[in-house]
Amino acid sequence: MIFRKLLATCIFSIVASGVYAGPPASINDLNWMTGNWAGDLGPNQLEENWIMAEGGSIAAMVRMTGNGTTSMFEMITIEEVDDSLVLHIQQFDPGFVARTPAPQKMELVEITGNSVKFEAVSEGGMATLGYSHPDAESFIIHVGQANGMAAQHQGFKESLLMASGLYLPEDHPDVVNAKQDFDPIDRFLWASMRFAASFNTEGENDSSRFEPDGYLTDYYTEQAVEVIEANKDRPFFLYLAHWAPHTPLQATREDYEALSHIELHRERVYAAMIRSLDRGVGQVLQALKDNGLEENTLVMFTSDNGGANYIGLPDVNTPFRGWKI
Repeated sequence: MIFRKLLATCIFSIVASGVYAGPPASINDLNWMTGNWAGDLGPNQLEENWIMAEGGSIAAMVRMTGNGTTSMFEMITIEEVDDSLVLHIQQFDPGFVARTPAPQKMELVEITGNSVKFEAVSEGGMATLGYSHPDAESFIIHVGQANGMAAQHQGFKESLLMASGLYLPEDHPDVVNAKQDFDPIDRFLWASMRFAASFNTEGENDSSRFEPDGYLTDYYTEQAVEVIEANKDRPFFLYLAHWAPHTPLQATREDYEALSHIELHRERVYAAMIRSLDRGVGQVLQALKDNGLEENTLVMFTSDNGGANYIGLPDVNTPFRGWKI
């Protein structure tokens, strides 16, 4: 069995409702997908085994493993229907216990000589699912966000969304980068992510992307303070979800230079990112106080997980055990 590198990324998009016929295509157009593809996803490994296109269909068995156990199976089929292609996908827990009552159905929307994209026409966890094969060593999965899950579709009047993943352009004079060359996902993030955000209002889809005015963590904090000041005379709900300290690791030069006692470069960048985050929390709390809201506002600080184990900092969660995977 030959294993090749597999990379995964999330490309967030909103799927429109309705069912429509896909562009003309044959199952033989997907012969480039055939093979055994595998790659690391943090501490886990994802394997996709695509069998040869034949009889109007192509299919894959997917397995996620890590720490000596299997955490997920997935079945994918792509079939010729009405001169186009239809994909069905369903995930299973160990014991082949289905996670959903039925497979999710997707129809073809784009196809080239080495890429394909499907869009959901039934409910499920994904809005879009695509694959590309840019070179002999890479098989890339593109996953889109489920319909209706964007902030402006969940009751928020306004939302400022991260549209990619960099904190500043990689070559910005005020940024210090820490690339994790030992992590294939980190290498892919640096190659694919840009510095961008989007502003959205209630009921609307994503607007055009734009470059924020400054380092992403500081920019989010500044915008949160403006929201507090603009709504100080009426009830409001603000959800501030900082990207920091998620990879790719980038800090401002000022924060980085303030931590000269930390010798390991990536640890110093990571700590500088935390410094910006801590400063932002303080500025938000100060804005509440300055606007007379300190005694009349409920503040909740939460984190979705502990530190990650794929950034090369084994003591980042000490004294606690466990990791973000």
